[in-house]
Amino acid sequence: MLLTYQKFDRIIKKYTPKDWVVEYLPGPGHFSVGTADPHSGKIHIPYRDSVEVLLIFLHEVAHIKYRHIQACNQAEWYQEYVAERWAYSVAIKEKIEVSEYRLRVLKAYVRRRYRRYLTVCKLYGIEPKRKATPGQLNWMGLEE
Repeated sequence: MLLTYQKFDRIIKKYTPKDWVVEYLPGPGHFSVGTADPHSGKIHIPYRDSVEVLLIFLHEVAHIKYRHIQACNQAEWYQEYVAERWAYSVAIKEKIEVSEYRLRVLKAYVRRRYRRYLTVCKLYGIEPKRKATPGQLNWMGLEE
């Protein structure tokens, strides 16, 4: 289904957490960056009405929903995995067409985070707190 301005705004309003505000980042320099700032209660997303921006917004909402932005003892890659999976599932629920390319980008982002996590653990000689399950590896396009 085509993402209209009205549908974009409706989804933003529907999923913005209580007591949080959405602010749009100015200019083209903020292409694919979003943040959720617990101190100000603001979600910052790029100023473009597109599927990509909607996914960025939903990703940040997932971090709030699953309390990743508070003190969290989960591995960073796992937080990103959960946020990307939730954002994608909401987009599907809202009948937003997510291209195969965009889905590959989501998975590649999580894959990079996971590989970096394993590299840092190995570099410092520490056992990873959380390794990916076979299903998570499969979703990221990795093998055991």
